[in-house]
Amino acid sequence: MNKLFQIIFCGCALMGFISCDAPRLNPLDPQSPDYKLVSIEGTIKTKSTPQQPIAGVKVFWKGQNIISQTDQNGYFKIDDLTMNNGILSIEKSGYSKDSVLVVWDGQKNKRADFTLNAVPVLTKFNLFSTVQNNYPDVQYISLTAQVSVTDVDDKIDTVYLKCAELNFSKRLIYNSTLNHYEATFTSEDLKVAALDVTIGKKFEVATVDESKKSFIVGSSNLMRIIKQEVIAREPLNKITVGSKPILKWFRFLPGFNFKYMVEINTDEFQHKLVWKKENISKGDIELIPDISLPPGEYFWVIWCIDDFGNRSKSKPASFIVQ
Repeated sequence: MNKLFQIIFCGCALMGFISCDAPRLNPLDPQSPDYKLVSIEGTIKTKSTPQQPIAGVKVFWKGQNIISQTDQNGYFKIDDLTMNNGILSIEKSGYSKDSVLVVWDGQKNKRADFTLNAVPVLTKFNLFSTVQNNYPDVQYISLTAQVSVTDVDDKIDTVYLKCAELNFSKRLIYNSTLNHYEATFTSEDLKVAALDVTIGKKFEVATVDESKKSFIVGSSNLMRIIKQEVIAREPLNKITVGSKPILKWFRFLPGFNFKYMVEINTDEFQHKLVWKKENISKGDIELIPDISLPPGEYFWVIWCIDDFGNRSKSKPASFIVQ
């Protein structure tokens, strides 16, 4: 009987010892002060309001090359990390990247929440050269950029055209009528001897938002400068014609695909465009306007425009309608 009592007493004493509040010295116990593994968690949402969770964001703990990602609620958690300070970085296509330095300070769990800007999306980028032929034999050459960018955060402050190879960066101006950013540059603007050196160079579109973050949203190359000239045949030299003159030009064979565009303008100090026809076949060499021109003095020009938008304008040819 005494032996049974001793066994019961020892068992109760052992259970009491186990369940007491004595320090937990097992290094594999997460509650032990000697437990060295830690965790980090957080949520990632859109910066634009109403804020929405972002799923599928890659979360990278650089110190141990551990990668996780957010769930449908934008939540992530990385367990079993060693307690070494390090960089937590996040990224997802279509959003700006971000990172933060995590300092544990003896804490076993850290929280890191992020809000991400959506990267602006380039919806149009026209980059083309223009050659204007004038008398006697002068060519004015320029480079034009036309850019459309959408931003769900609506935070775009400035749009630039850049070319690293030419150490070039210029701001584009917003055209509210055409709803795009644009600018035209000369060789002086690009600080080059001739615009020919820009052919094949990589031009990038960069946006800067209100918080001064910069994004490269797209790039393009200038493909060609059309220095060959389309030559008007008739009417010219202020010849008198009827109200629907037959416009003729010499066949143009530049060696690449293109279409014509013809314009008729009033021949006065501030000339006015009165008629235009686009997308004329490269095989055509004459055209009759589909309007009757009132009496007056006019001049007309013919454009060659290639598949990339590069263009060359003929010297003006004048005529009089009586």
